[in-house]
Amino acid sequence: MVTGRSNGDENFWEIIIRLGLRKNRMGRRKLEIKRIESKSNRQMSFCKRSKGLMKKAKEFSILCDVDVAVVIISNRGRLHEFSSTNSLYVSRYGALFPDLPTIPTVVV
Repeated sequence: MVTGRSNGDENFWEIIIRLGLRKNRMGRRKLEIKRIESKSNRQMSFCKRSKGLMKKAKEFSILCDVDVAVVIISNRGRLHEFSSTNSLYVSRYGALFPDLPTIPTVVV
């Protein structure tokens, strides 16, 4: 087994791959984007992905110092929202969607 770095012109990993010493590892499989037919699986994915989206929005607002608002309306009509500032959603975008239910904005 080759454990050291190459002194030649080639990259270490190129040599390992060419010699066949690196095992093929299974990567993340591609997910086909389509509607999830199972109601329970669909609800579970909604819960996990909406939490992930809210987390990403929070990280994005902190890292890039920008105002971020995320509004998710579930198929049951429930409103899930994130706003990086207290009045961002209500003051700027609330007038665009008058039919949305109003709930207090949660700052995370």
